[in-house]
Amino acid sequence: MAEKSYPFDSGEGATLNEDQWSYMASGWQDDGVDAPTPANTSLKVVTTGQPFTLLVKAGHAKVAGFHYHLDADKTVLFEENTSANLRVDRLVLRLNRDSNTVTLAVKKGPGTGTTVPPAVDRSWASPEVPLANFIVRANSDTVAPADLTDAREFVSSGVQMLSPANAASGSRQLSEGQIGYDPTARKFYAQASASKIEIGAQPDLSPYLTASSAQTTYVAKSALSGLVRAESAIRISNVTLASPWKAVNFQVSAWARGPMAMISGGVWWDQGGALAKGQSARIGTIADTWARPWQGFPITGIIYDSNDTYSGVAILQVLSNGELWFNSGSVPLRSTWQTVYFNGSYILDQY
Repeated sequence: MAEKSYPFDSGEGATLNEDQWSYMASGWQDDGVDAPTPANTSLKVVTTGQPFTLLVKAGHAKVAGFHYHLDADKTVLFEENTSANLRVDRLVLRLNRDSNTVTLAVKKGPGTGTTVPPAVDRSWASPEVPLANFIVRANSDTVAPADLTDAREFVSSGVQMLSPANAASGSRQLSEGQIGYDPTARKFYAQASASKIEIGAQPDLSPYLTASSAQTTYVAKSALSGLVRAESAIRISNVTLASPWKAVNFQVSAWARGPMAMISGGVWWDQGGALAKGQSARIGTIADTWARPWQGFPITGIIYDSNDTYSGVAILQVLSNGELWFNSGSVPLRSTWQTVYFNGSYILDQY
C-alpha cells in the first residue's frame, strides 16, 4: 500500500501520469461544454442541408479533467439511412485514453424506428459529453433542421461569493443560471437573463389579492381570474333541511384562493323516530349549484346527547348533487333529540 500526493515541484509528486491528472482535474469542474449561456454557439451542432454532413461550431469543453478546443467550425459525417425506418443518432465528444485524444464522434442508432438516441457513455474508460441528437429519416442522407435537437450539457459555474454592494445588481456578473451568495445578508441569488433573483424570497401576493367583508372573501385580479370564486358565505337559508332535522348552526363558505369550500355547523334530530346504527338519512340540499362538490366527499361529525354528553362518531357525505347525508356510524340515533356537530372541506365542481 502506497500513499501518493501531487503535484509538487520536487520529489515523487513532481511528475504524474494522465490518469492521475484526470482523477485530480475532473473534480475541479463538471464535464460539459464551456459556454456562458445555452444561447452561446460553443460546440453547437447545426444542419447543413448537404448529404451526410452536420456542422459543429467552434468552442471549448471539459471531459474528465481534460480540455477540448475546436478553434474553427468543423464538418462531421454521418451514415446514410438505407432502411425503411427512421434512425436516431447522437453526436458526442469522446475521450480516448489509449490515443490520448478528445474527438467528435457520431453514435449510430439501431434504425428500428425507435426515437431514443444511443446512450451516453459515462464510464471511466471512454467518457462522453453529448452535443446533439438527430433523426435520419428512412432512405435519406440528410438531416432537416426540425430533426436536430441541441443536447449539449454545460459545465457548472459554481456559487459565486457576492459583496453587499453587488448582491442584487452591480458590476460582477453571474452566468445564466449561476448562483451567488451574499454572506452579509445571508441570501442566495440566481442569474436569470439580465437580473439577479433572490432565491427563497416570499412572494408578494398583494397585487393579486384584496381582502373584503367580514367573511374574508378574496376577489380575483388579473391572472388569477378563472381560478377563484368571490361569492360570500352561504347561510342556512340557502340549505333546505329535510325533516326531522333542524339547524343549530350551519354555513358553507368558498374561498378565492383555490377551488375549495368548507362546510361546518350543527343539526339536531328532532324526535323523528329512531335511526339504527349504520343507517343513513338525508339532512338537506345545498341550493347554490356553484357550492356543490365535483364528487362525493366524506365529512366527520360528533354526536351529543340532549345533556351535551358525547355519544359517538358520525359520518356526513356531501354528494355532487348538493345533498347532505348523515350516517349514524358507531351509535344509533334515538327518537329523543340528539345534536350532530361537523366540520370539513371539499373541492368545488365549478371554479
